[in-house]
Amino acid sequence: MESGFLVSVILAMCVVLMAGCGTIGALDARSQSEKLERSLEQYGAALRWARYREAISFHVTQEEKFAEVDLDYLENFGITSLNILSKVIVPSSEKGGINEAAITAEIHYFHKEQGTVRKLKLSQIWWYNAKIKRWLMETDFPELK
Repeated sequence: MESGFLVSVILAMCVVLMAGCGTIGALDARSQSEKLERSLEQYGAALRWARYREAISFHVTQEEKFAEVDLDYLENFGITSLNILSKVIVPSSEKGGINEAAITAEIHYFHKEQGTVRKLKLSQIWWYNAKIKRWLMETDFPELK
């Protein structure tokens, strides 16, 4: 009878431990998802407030290539909004977490000398850099005309 009780206790502990592992993976995914939301907000704010250097810092490929953008040219434009139209998060093949997101967004912008508001639809691929714990964008910087 004692060995049956011991087996029951061990099985119960295994079930609890396995459930805990699933929770940790879910927490990692939620944490990355929250970081993505913050990154999208920071990126949008950087664009709206013409902090272009900060916005450009999000544009880094997985091969660690940085976006080449003419800052002098960008100073001719103002961006009034960045609206997220859709977001698809791709689960990571690694345990716990996500590592890519496909974002469809739209920006409204104007050339400072012309004043006409234009809109540009963007298809962006964001990826999570686990080394620096930051979301970055694989996609080129928006081409404003």
